[in-house]
Amino acid sequence: MPLLLDVLPLPSEVLAPFAPLLDVLLGEGGTLDRALRESILLAAAASAGAPIASRDLSSGGPAELLLAFGRKLGRAPAAVGAPDVEALQRAGFGDEEILETTVAAACGRAVGLLIRARTPRAGTAAAADGDSARTGEERKGPYLRSVEKTPAEFPPFARLKERYGFVPRLYRAQTLAPEALEAQARIVERLLFEETALRRDQKQLVVLAVSAANRDTYGATLHARTLQMGGVEAEKADRIAADPAEAGLPEAERALLEAARRAGVGPGELDPPDLQALLGGGWTAAQVDEAIAVAALAGLLAALQAGLGVPPDFRPRRDFLANPPKGLNLSGPSARPTPDEVRSPARSEDPDGPAVAAAKAGDMNAFETLVRKHQGRVYRTVRGITGNTEDAQDGAQAVFLKVFRKLGDFQGQSLFSTWLHKIAVNEGLERLRSRRPLESLDEADEDSFPPRSFDAWVEDPETRLARDETRRIVEEALARLPARYRAALLLRDIQQLSGAEAAAALGIPLATLKTHLLRGRLQLREALSGFFAAEARPMRG
Repeated sequence: MPLLLDVLPLPSEVLAPFAPLLDVLLGEGGTLDRALRESILLAAAASAGAPIASRDLSSGGPAELLLAFGRKLGRAPAAVGAPDVEALQRAGFGDEEILETTVAAACGRAVGLLIRARTPRAGTAAAADGDSARTGEERKGPYLRSVEKTPAEFPPFARLKERYGFVPRLYRAQTLAPEALEAQARIVERLLFEETALRRDQKQLVVLAVSAANRDTYGATLHARTLQMGGVEAEKADRIAADPAEAGLPEAERALLEAARRAGVGPGELDPPDLQALLGGGWTAAQVDEAIAVAALAGLLAALQAGLGVPPDFRPRRDFLANPPKGLNLSGPSARPTPDEVRSPARSEDPDGPAVAAAKAGDMNAFETLVRKHQGRVYRTVRGITGNTEDAQDGAQAVFLKVFRKLGDFQGQSLFSTWLHKIAVNEGLERLRSRRPLESLDEADEDSFPPRSFDAWVEDPETRLARDETRRIVEEALARLPARYRAALLLRDIQQLSGAEAAAALGIPLATLKTHLLRGRLQLREALSGFFAAEARPMRG
C-alpha cells in the first residue's frame, strides 16, 4: 500500500485489521482504475473526519460523480439512499462499478474513523446541506444485482455461515466483487468473532451500539440477534442500542461503549481525556484499541448497507433511521427537531420524578403512591391488548412486580409513565402470545384495510361511552382489531398519551404509530357505525 501510506498519518499496525480489504482495493484488477479506487477511499476517509487531503482526478467528469458518492458515504451513510445510486446508474455506471465504489468508500470511512480517533481536534468535515437522514420513503433495495451463490460453492459464505449461522444479506449482495467479499469475511472473523483483547460478546456489544448510533437499522438488527443467540436478552440489547447510558451496564462497560460510539460516528472527535479515562477505568490499551477498530468496522458496515440498500435479515425491533438513538448528534447541522421531538417526554419534567426518586431510595410508601396512581391505566392497557379480564388482573400485578425489580435501572431519560406503559404493553403482548401467534406491531395488514362502511355518527361517541352498554360494545369492537392497531388506539386515544409517548411505549417510529392510528380509527369506526346509525334512526309507529 505504498501510495496510501504516504498520506495517512497512521502506523501500519493500526490499519492491520483492515489490511485484507485495503490490499484488494489498492491492488491490480477490479472494474475501476486503481488510482480512482484510492481517491474514493481517501475522499471518504477525509469526509469521515480524517485530517488528510483527498485527490481530485477530474474537474466535473464522470469520475467526480463516484467521488461525490464516496464522500457522502464517508460523511453520512444515513443520508445515502436509492436516489444516489439511481443517479450513478443514469450516468452510465454499471453495478460492478457502483459496488466497487461503495466498498472503497466504506473502507475509507473505516480508515477515516481510525485516524480521527487518534488525532483529535484536528478539524472535522462539516455536513453539507442535504445530508440529513433519508426518510425511507423510496425504492427498496437491494439496489444492485448480485449472483446467487451457496456456502458449499463459495468459501467466504461458508465462513460467514459458520460464524453467524447463516449468510447475512449484506454479504449476499456483494457477490459481483468476490475478492473484496473474501477480505470482508476475514475482517469480520478477526474483529468480531475471535477471542482476542476483548471477548466476543464485548465486541458484539460495541458493534451493536455503533450500528445504532450510525442509524444503521440493518447492522443493529443483525448484531442484536447475534447477541441474543449468545444468551443476551432482547430487551437488554434494545436498551444498549437505544442508549448505553440507560442500559444498566457496569460503569466501565458503559464508558467503553460511549467512547466507541463517538469513535464510530463521524465527523466528530474522541478526546485524549476520554481515552485516558478508559485506561484508568480498568481497560488495557489493547482493549481500547480493539474497541476503536470494532467501532470503525461498524462504520464500514453502515456505509456498505447504505450504498447497497439491503433489507434486514430479521424484523427490526426499532427503525433507527426514523427513530435515532439518544446521546449523539447524528444528523449533522442540517437536521432540525420535529414538533413531536420538541414535545418529547425526554425534554419534559416528569411529574412522577420525586416519587420515583424516593421509591428508588427504598421508600415503599412512595412506590405504593406510584401503584395507586397508575394501576388503573396499567390494567386498562393489559385489558385492551389481551381482551381478557383475568389476564388484565394477573398482568397488572406482574407489571408492578417487574417495575419494582427494575426501578433501579430507570434512568429518567423518558417519563416514568412512558417506561411503565412500555412494560405494560410488553406484558399484554406476552400474554397474547401465550394464547395465539403474536400479531406484529410494525407491519401493516393491507388485506384488512381499508374499511368499506363510513356511515355518519350522528351522536358524539364520547357521550355514549359514558353508558355501560356502549362501553362494552366499544371494548368488544376494540378487542377485535389487530393487535398493532388496538395497542396504538389504547395508548393514544384512551390512555391519552402523546404521540411521542405512545410511539416510545410501543417501540415503533412515530410515523408508524400515526399510520396505525389512522387505520385503527377507521376500522373501529366501521365496526361501530352500524350501532350508532341504528341509534340515530327515528322509531316508527
